[in-house]
Amino acid sequence: MSYVLPPSISKISIGSATETIASGTVSITITVRNAASFSGSSYTMDLIDVGSIELDFNYIESIGDIDDFTVNLPRMEFKILDSIKLASGTTRESFVDLISSLSGDDIMIIKMTVNSGSDYYYATRDNCEFSFSSRSVKISALHPIKFGLLPVDSEWGTSYFSGKTVPYLFGATNINVVLPKDLIEGYLKQLGDTPVIEYHSSLYTKTYTDTFTSNEKALLPADFPAGSTTFDPAPDDFEDATIRVKQYALGECAIVGNVFGYGFYVPRFDKTGSNEVAITSDNLESLEMNIKFKNVRYYDFVVDHTPSLSVDTNNEIINPLGDIDASIYYTRPDYQFSAAWSTLNNRFEFSTFTYPAGFADNLEIAFKKVFRVSDSLNSIDAGVYISGTIFGIDTLKPYQYFSIASGVHPLVNGKDFRPAYLKYNLKDDTIEFEAYEF
Repeated sequence: MSYVLPPSISKISIGSATETIASGTVSITITVRNAASFSGSSYTMDLIDVGSIELDFNYIESIGDIDDFTVNLPRMEFKILDSIKLASGTTRESFVDLISSLSGDDIMIIKMTVNSGSDYYYATRDNCEFSFSSRSVKISALHPIKFGLLPVDSEWGTSYFSGKTVPYLFGATNINVVLPKDLIEGYLKQLGDTPVIEYHSSLYTKTYTDTFTSNEKALLPADFPAGSTTFDPAPDDFEDATIRVKQYALGECAIVGNVFGYGFYVPRFDKTGSNEVAITSDNLESLEMNIKFKNVRYYDFVVDHTPSLSVDTNNEIINPLGDIDASIYYTRPDYQFSAAWSTLNNRFEFSTFTYPAGFADNLEIAFKKVFRVSDSLNSIDAGVYISGTIFGIDTLKPYQYFSIASGVHPLVNGKDFRPAYLKYNLKDDTIEFEAYEF
């Protein structure tokens, strides 16, 4: 099945009024292919429940390969009255009647604006539940990536990265390649409506506009046909770009996605001060604590970054009496090699690469924290896993981590936590969360 967006002509826009919530305002617009029986192109709808936005960052709870990793697929739910009104008059139609004419691959475009930040979600008629008794429709919408489609009006292709390249040497041929940071940021910009980008990376720190010093090292894609001057595969396919960004994120244990008008790429071990939120007892409606951990015996952990560079635990034994074995292996991003900038030749050339200070340890510890592996030999404790509810949807942004202030409980006082799950309840103005100590 190949999903289809509403055509540029013969489509209907259904908009809600701007609703006031405790943390600001929210509005929703649905765009859908027109049905033959509907004469208008613009309708209004009544929001019964502004709903929630749900994010599950536990993309590696089940140890697996790249296909098990989802690029932050938020789910958004809301409820409307079935009766929608023609914007230019008083005529009312049935929303369910409208979408019943859609085929299984027809996409409804849903734009949610919370305060000044807008994000796109897609749904099919299969994602809608009609209640006859309340004459209402509940819609569960997913991020566009779920359907293999770009957000509406977004562009992706080689031309999007025109000029965002640097010379690269292979044999006697210079070619241009897109730097990983440019690819990631360009990707995030296409997943929302002019999002604010929050980007942190230990490995991919330079953009094409930066100045490179002599012999400065970098990780770059470096595969192309012999004699060609075009990178292959170029990031002109959104699916290929998605795979590449997934690979970069796994190589840094990063969370990545777009929510509330923010596009973010943040390694889980990152503790940038501006991304820390202090949570006190006044911020918490509820709090539960769990000190369980996975009792691992054999732990095989390998993350490749180039053919000769990887973070490897060398098949360590965590606990000879452990209950389970764990084997984690992530291959390098496609075609990634190490390079160094030649000021003399004004180009990158093949070279060795050394991890930034502390990166290997940070990566190993980050994955053990996610898997909840306690390793007493290396002084790594799984710590406390907490869950609960925070007041105010603007208290914690999706890419942020939080610290618990003193006076809450000895198990959590003064400790830092990275969210593993977030559910923003817009109507209640609360955040349900699960988080692990890191």
